[in-house]
Amino acid sequence: MTDIVVRYQSRQGGPFRSDSARGLNNLVDFDIPEEDGAWDLDNSWINLYAEVDTVTDSNITDGVHNVRLQYLDALNGTNRNRSWYNAALIDNAHMTASRAGKLEDIRKVGILRQNLAEYTHYQSQKDGLRFKSGRQPADRTQLSAVILRQLNKEGNVNSQNLRGQFQIPLRDVFELGALREYHAVKWGRTRVHLELNTGILRAVEPAADDLIQHTSQLDMEDAGAVATDIDSITTTDRYDRLEDSPFWVGQVIQVEATGGTSPLNGTPQDAKITSIVWNKTGANARRLTLGLEWDGANPAGTATGVTVATARTTLITTSFVEAELVLKRNTNPGPAPDVLQYRTYTTEEFTGNGQTNFSRMFQLEPEAVNVLLMFPEYNLVSQNNNLTRYRLRLNNEDLIDRDVDPRNDRVDPLHYDRVNMTLLNCGLEMRCFQQRNYNQDQKTLSDQTDGAGNNLLLLGNPVPMTQREKNLQVNLTLTGAGLQRMNLYKQVMRTVRV
Repeated sequence: MTDIVVRYQSRQGGPFRSDSARGLNNLVDFDIPEEDGAWDLDNSWINLYAEVDTVTDSNITDGVHNVRLQYLDALNGTNRNRSWYNAALIDNAHMTASRAGKLEDIRKVGILRQNLAEYTHYQSQKDGLRFKSGRQPADRTQLSAVILRQLNKEGNVNSQNLRGQFQIPLRDVFELGALREYHAVKWGRTRVHLELNTGILRAVEPAADDLIQHTSQLDMEDAGAVATDIDSITTTDRYDRLEDSPFWVGQVIQVEATGGTSPLNGTPQDAKITSIVWNKTGANARRLTLGLEWDGANPAGTATGVTVATARTTLITTSFVEAELVLKRNTNPGPAPDVLQYRTYTTEEFTGNGQTNFSRMFQLEPEAVNVLLMFPEYNLVSQNNNLTRYRLRLNNEDLIDRDVDPRNDRVDPLHYDRVNMTLLNCGLEMRCFQQRNYNQDQKTLSDQTDGAGNNLLLLGNPVPMTQREKNLQVNLTLTGAGLQRMNLYKQVMRTVRV
């Protein structure tokens, strides 16, 4: 049977921005129509469309620049080169139904889903999530603009700037997003309200050295002859695979020579690559010949000691221009239930102000069944290398019978036990014990995960349902800069009747 997929535009128009300096416009609303049948939310998603524009100080205006999207470290005002997933673009999420009232209201969705994914996905699944994001796993030449750029490495067809589609499954936003049958006709017209966090991302352009595996890739053969225009240059390196080439059609490069009669001697000039020929035979077999269009008059004469570098942009802007909800219809649903039982999250945010001996009591709902503690030190990834011991108590009774050390180089097995127990009680499975986030600027897997800067930290424990509110005591011992930020996510049971 043919799948039926319906697309709904957001009630607000773009561009969407969560950066107040550029004009705040970060609210997105969708209406799930009240129709017969049911919607398959588990196979539905939100699309955010983005464009990245670049400006250079040269006269070459149609060049195509490779860009990466890094997330912003709000504490230090710097870009982070760690991997991130598309759910990070959602800050807060709210779902209501006309006959059932509030269904879900989750704050700091991006932090929750980003860090749960690191623990509950296999490595291959995380690679898939990164490939769908704006921070794809880079190839051997660090070209990682699959969503936002189409880079042609041979021929004379110019590469293209693309409108990137960032797909966010509903199950990565709401717990109800895992439903295969959502009967809107039963629950009434449903409103999905999102607060976007597009300002978390910054587009950057890699330097030339980041695009190469060894420096000789930037060296060129001597070019030109006396009184002859230099309209192409040839690499000294030979390539068995085009994937290893750091060049693409439409790329803007800076060419310089250290000898010869050409104006290039000592004076770098910008040029756009208009064609790439991968020579198959002859003295230049397996070398690349780059056809050039210069910024200004063609240099003539001879050029020796020719090298190239990436011509950097002077301004890069990212715009999220459109949002849509893509719903898949369940074509063979069962009867609509009178009772809807599901889990969702409530959130408490806390600022630690550098405390090194932290003790605080948090109040949990009677229907709370799990608690998760995350430490978004750098705005997204849960990390705190200063934490040396922790202990949790519920209603003045120990949940853990001793202090636990969660540090990666000396992890107490009880820490793994509690994290695994909590995820299982959440209906999840711990599939990755690595506790590392990826440094996407590194070229090998070992370098991507090496170092304390890649550590992840998640604390958790199941708690019993009770007839009245309960008190969770959190005790943390830290060194150095202590505790900066902490989010407490409380997973609670919900029952809705109509």
